Amino acid sequence: MAEEHTDFGQRFNELRKKKHLVDCSFNVDEDVYHCHKLILSAASPVFETMFYGALAEKQMVKIADIKPRVFERMLDYIYVGAIDFDRIQNIEELLELYYCAEKYMIDSLHEKCVNYFGKNIKPNNVLKILDIAYRMNLDDIIYSCMCVLKHFFSSGMSLSNIILERNHHLSKSCVDLILEDNFDVKDNIICMIRAWCITECEQNRLEINRDSMKTVLQDIELSDKLKDTIVGCSFTNFTPITGDKTGWIPVQRIHYKAISSQKH
Repeated sequence: MAEEHTDFGQRFNELRKKKHLVDCSFNVDEDVYHCHKLILSAASPVFETMFYGALAEKQMVKIADIKPRVFERMLDYIYVGAIDFDRIQNIEELLELYYCAEKYMIDSLHEKCVNYFGKNIKPNNVLKILDIAYRMNLDDIIYSCMCVLKHFFSSGMSLSNIILERNHHLSKSCVDLILEDNFDVKDNIICMIRAWCITECEQNRLEINRDSMKTVLQDIELSDKLKDTIVGCSFTNFTPITGDKTGWIPVQRIHYKAISSQKH
């Protein structure tokens, strides 16, 4: 029975790709996608309102906040009902797919994305995921990251060497968020903040010294005593992180907060 359902989904998707019997279209960064109103509406109440509501769209719908490749993945999921996360190339694309699920209220896709992140947040990617999710206001992903970070910190991890690899620079807002959630600032968190200060100096083309450290710490929500400790210490790492050998529990929190107003 499941195979038959998948087969029908694939056939519907082929109709879309061949532009057969299509009755709506989207312009996404100059790429045009032709679809079927009924199929989109069955998957998303946002699309249902868009095409069958009182102010139904009659022209091509312009999408300005989603990349074409991600929009295509969302359409594939709507038509086929399955998604291969291994084919998604990077964290940014995965988070944008999650954003699509929230924006168009596609609950099943939203749940799959949250589950995937819950099982795949690791020491080497948690800060990058948190930072991007924070900028995109993705509450469930932020929550998952903060839970995992709390576990890492309680296990003695500092993540400072991850920061010093400079694959992604953590924003000041995210540093404040982490500190808000970890009121008891221990040595390993001090270590992480020290590492962040070094990369923040580099980002702002400042010489790495005590005065520069004080400058980048000015707006961080920490006591003057802790700031002096961070500026004065010479260490940046406690235990090298070579994976997740200390063990951690994947977060699986399925929560959906309805969005009252949606934009195209």
